[in-house]
Amino acid sequence: MSEAIQDGKFVELTYKVTDRQSGQVLSCVEFPLGYIHGHNEILAPLVHQELEGKCAGDVTEVPIDGNRIFGPRDESLTLDGNNPLCGREVVFTLEILTVRDATDEEMRAGGPIGASPNIDPSMMRPV
Repeated sequence: MSEAIQDGKFVELTYKVTDRQSGQVLSCVEFPLGYIHGHNEILAPLVHQELEGKCAGDVTEVPIDGNRIFGPRDESLTLDGNNPLCGREVVFTLEILTVRDATDEEMRAGGPIGASPNIDPSMMRPV
């Protein structure tokens, strides 16, 4: 039986963020991103809430209204200080790769220990 995401679990996932209106992929993380659920939020709180109870192998989509999180775009700024998600409705598509108990060391550090992405340059693509 697979372990479910809950507080204190080490989770690895990949995700992409797609503009709901245009279908354009705005951001894509293809190497595993690890965190300790309930201890360090690396994504929007709504995304973390939707991950609760999911297991390795699950793929989930979470719609996010950028206006609710970041507010509407302010076009009056002489230097664009708007968050890229301002004024957009996006969908986070997340693939859960790993769910396991976090080690004591990971809990103290708030995330993976000594982890760095193994990035194959041929896998990198513009978004």
